[in-house]
Amino acid sequence: MKIESTGTNYLVVISDLHCGCQFGLCPPGKIKLDGGGSYAFSEGQKKVWGYWQRFWHSFVPNIVGSHPYSIVLNGDAMDGRHHDATTLVSGNLSDQLTIAREAVYPEILRAKQGGGYFYYIRGTEAHGGKAGEIEERLACELGAIPSYQSAFSE
Repeated sequence: MKIESTGTNYLVVISDLHCGCQFGLCPPGKIKLDGGGSYAFSEGQKKVWGYWQRFWHSFVPNIVGSHPYSIVLNGDAMDGRHHDATTLVSGNLSDQLTIAREAVYPEILRAKQGGGYFYYIRGTEAHGGKAGEIEERLACELGAIPSYQSAFSE
């Protein structure tokens, strides 16, 4: 198999966002849930969101400057249904996917517009499901580069 260069010298790796958990990453505003309700982030999530924004708008630009960079989301973007958890925002994985997509899409778009790429690596079975199908769906929706096996997440 021939490996091709992405053309970027910088790689930003993020992981374990656990969107869909009351302690995971959650964007501001109300997230519409499947059952007709909504969820607004907690005070703790507000603080985490502030760190997320500082990372993307201060730390990353300070390191990469004006150079293109690619992003790898290294699994467990969503919390999933696991370990009899009682802290899920919603047990509906589509709701969790919506939270994850809204949280990370602006940063992926910015990287792509600057000449970078987006890659997704599947996380653990506990958070991504037995076959990783919810992570595969998120990776596809976010426009991840498919693997040599044509999967959007590996």
